[in-house]
Amino acid sequence: SNASCPISSRERGRPSVCGMEPAAVVAEPAGPEACAEPEAKRPRLGESPVDTPAADGVGVATGDAGDGEEAVEVGGRMRAKRKLALVLGYLGFNYRGLMINYEIEEAAKVKSVEYILQQALVKAGLVTHINAQRLEQKIGWSRSSRTDAGVSAVRLIVSGRFLVVEDDFDSSDHNQAAVADLNRELPDDIRCFSAVRVPRSFDAKRACSWREYEYLLPVEMCRPPGSPDAEADDIALAAVQRAMSRFEGCHSFHNFSRLKASDLARRGNAQAEDADDEAVAVEGEAGERGRGKGGKGGKGG
Repeated sequence: SNASCPISSRERGRPSVCGMEPAAVVAEPAGPEACAEPEAKRPRLGESPVDTPAADGVGVATGDAGDGEEAVEVGGRMRAKRKLALVLGYLGFNYRGLMINYEIEEAAKVKSVEYILQQALVKAGLVTHINAQRLEQKIGWSRSSRTDAGVSAVRLIVSGRFLVVEDDFDSSDHNQAAVADLNRELPDDIRCFSAVRVPRSFDAKRACSWREYEYLLPVEMCRPPGSPDAEADDIALAAVQRAMSRFEGCHSFHNFSRLKASDLARRGNAQAEDADDEAVAVEGEAGERGRGKGGKGGKGG
C-alpha cells in the first residue's frame, strides 16, 4: 500500500512496490474491469467531501486528516482524531462502578459509568460506533483511577483519540465544543468539565501523580447502642477522630493495598539511595566545618 511505500504509484505515475520500479511492465488482456470508471479521488481535510451517506449517524471517512488518521464528516464539519484528556465528575449511586465490562454490559441491569460515557461519545460524534466496541484497543482509552459500585468522583481523567474539529481548539489547546457536545448526550449525574489536547504518548494512569479520596461516615455508625443523645454523639465522634488521626502522615500502608514484591524492592532501593545522599551531604558539611576551624585554610592553630 502507499502508506508503507516510500514512493507511491501516484507520485511516480506508474506501478511500484515499496519504492522499487519494476523491470518491465507486461501488458495484460483488457477485461470488463478495464472499462469501469476510475475510483473518485478522496478529498483532503478541508476539501469538499464526497456525497456519501453517513453510517450510524456519525459520519463517513472522506480523506486524510494527518498523523495517519482519516478525516470524518459529522454534521457537515470535518473532524480528525486527536488525543484528548477529558476531566469528568459523576455521582456513582446509580452505577456499578467506573469500568466497562463488554461481556455483561448489555444485559446488566445496573450499568457502568464508562458504558454510559461510551454511548454518549458515539452520539456526540467523538467516537465511531465501531471504535466504541473496544475503547482500549481502538482509541487508546486510559483512566487515571477507578471507582467501585456506588462511589462518586469529583475529578477523574480519561484519555483517548477522539474525533474533533481542529478549529475548535483555543490558544490553550482546550476544546469547549467537544465538552458541550458530550454533555448534551450525558445524563445529569455524569458531567465533562474540560477537554484538552495532550501528547499522543499521554496515558491517564501513568501520568497521574496523586489521588485523593474522601470517606463519609454517618454519625449513627459511631454512636454506642442505646445512646441517641447529642452528648454521646460528640464523644463517639471524638473517639473516631482520634483513631483516624493515626492514619495521617507518611506510613507503610502495605496491609491496606495490593503491592507486588517488585514495587517494594524499587521503593527500598529508592530509600537506600536517599539515605546514601543524606550521608554524603552530612560528611560534606562536617568536612567544611573541619577545614574552617582547624584545617589548612582556617585561622585556628
